[in-house]
Amino acid sequence: MSNHKVSKEQILKARQADLGGYLMSIGEQLTSEGGKYLRGKNDDKLVITGNTFYSNAHAGAGKGIEHGNAIDYLVNHRGMTFLEAVTALTNSTIMSGHDGGNGTDGRGNQKSKAFSLGDIALCDNQEKARQYLEIERYIGIEVISYIVNNGLLLQEQKTNNAFFPIHDEFGECVGGERQGITKKRFKGVAGGSRYGYGFNMRFPGSNGGFKYMLFFESAIDLLSFVDIVKYREKKTLDGCILVSMAGLKKNIVKHMSKVFSDGRQPLKIVLCIDNDDKGQEFINDIKSQGIDYSLRLPDSRVKDWNEQLGRGKQECTPIGRLKSRAMDDSIINL
Repeated sequence: MSNHKVSKEQILKARQADLGGYLMSIGEQLTSEGGKYLRGKNDDKLVITGNTFYSNAHAGAGKGIEHGNAIDYLVNHRGMTFLEAVTALTNSTIMSGHDGGNGTDGRGNQKSKAFSLGDIALCDNQEKARQYLEIERYIGIEVISYIVNNGLLLQEQKTNNAFFPIHDEFGECVGGERQGITKKRFKGVAGGSRYGYGFNMRFPGSNGGFKYMLFFESAIDLLSFVDIVKYREKKTLDGCILVSMAGLKKNIVKHMSKVFSDGRQPLKIVLCIDNDDKGQEFINDIKSQGIDYSLRLPDSRVKDWNEQLGRGKQECTPIGRLKSRAMDDSIINL
């Protein structure tokens, strides 16, 4: 971590930041209720008003309703360090209600301190993150070795979080997706990560180009899919770019597919999301936007790709049903 420090004034300003506005500026899907409350579209147990959040996610366990300020939320639910949370919130222009826009600059990037991998304190190795992926998440050693050797898995020094660096179309690291590896699990995006990008793995075709862009709800699901298809089923992913949205984020689908096509033949969008109600809502949302897409869902008996990978260790499970929409049959060979 850099030696950058924050003042008491910055901390106070961050605590008073418009949390809902900030989250929307980095692509979180929120809905307005009566012009005052913001409820997470992908988390109906979360309510945000001004700089305060309320969550009853653990109420059933006798812990009551959790609440706190903007800093508390980013630290406890988005995996940021205290310094990152304060920096992100104080550099955002959204401080006392909405700024009348979407919290981004003219290029669609969020108005906060730009992400720098040099600001992240990293371990010299990824041993604990590797063990977590292999033992807790069933990811095969072939996949783990691949992402380590290609700089796609890092480990944070203080928390030992697994850190998946996000790269843009030019290969520049512009953010990161975090995955907690302790009993208090969480997943989130590093502060300052560039708007519209997600952790991605690329498998060029024989001509060096790409044909498909597959979208997942998390880096864990993405890696699980790679393990199932490429290493267990021995099928090709050539011509595919796999992207984690770190949630269900329409802006990442739109932006990533656009910048990686770059005026060439548009990439075919494939949604590889969870088998649940929120996934279906997202599919309906994508459809309502007129976006051409196909579905590649996990097996109907499981919720997501990681669960399917784990179950596949005990039984022979079909890879997943293909539900096609204006798409050729070559994707079946994945």
